[in-house]
Amino acid sequence: MDFLLGKLISHTDIKNKTFYGFKELEDEIIHFKHIKISNLATEDVELLNSEIENVKTGKKNEAEFKELKIKNIAKHYYLPLIYSRTEKMDYINHIIVNESEVKFIKALEKYINRESVSAEWMFSKIDETLDKIGIPYFYRKDNRYRKFFPDFIFWVKKENDYKIIFIDPKGTSHTDYENKIDDFKELLLNSNIPPYKGLNIKFDLRFYNDDISSIGEKYKKYWYTYEDFSFLENPS
Repeated sequence: MDFLLGKLISHTDIKNKTFYGFKELEDEIIHFKHIKISNLATEDVELLNSEIENVKTGKKNEAEFKELKIKNIAKHYYLPLIYSRTEKMDYINHIIVNESEVKFIKALEKYINRESVSAEWMFSKIDETLDKIGIPYFYRKDNRYRKFFPDFIFWVKKENDYKIIFIDPKGTSHTDYENKIDDFKELLLNSNIPPYKGLNIKFDLRFYNDDISSIGEKYKKYWYTYEDFSFLENPS
């Protein structure tokens, strides 16, 4: 009984999360400042640094080094964007290595090379170990709040319409996506969000996977295939 009473008190003490307003980015995205190279010969370090600098300064659009792709994607929050063709490596950290994230970046690049996007936009990778952009959700299994760190954040603006989109390319199992979607809707979709500096701001949450057949109807509208980048065209 003492154990059950403690659980009941703990549950009733939990306060719902509330949306209070907006702030401009300061030091919430910092992982790119912590990218470090190690376990490489001196000549390899010099070559990698040279390739990064060439892409960063626009001398090249892209470069390769071992498993790495170094890309100049102008709408990324920082340059260059670096991802790996394999998840197993130990000489560089805080870059994009997850297979689903790399697949999303490739699909995005293919889309923007093919289509003319009229809206203003920018995006960034989110690193949950260092960055401070997370969405609170109630983890019902443990009866406590946790933070959900989507893999990417997009900002899209067209005239006075402004949308902030959180994107997570993931498998459809073991992601606790039902809880994340339910609380995202309650916190950011069902709240009365006032304009900010003359902008009508809305939020969106998207999960990406090629096979969404196992997703229930209630949640299916939050799942997209890698060909769908419609959020770049219509932020309203």
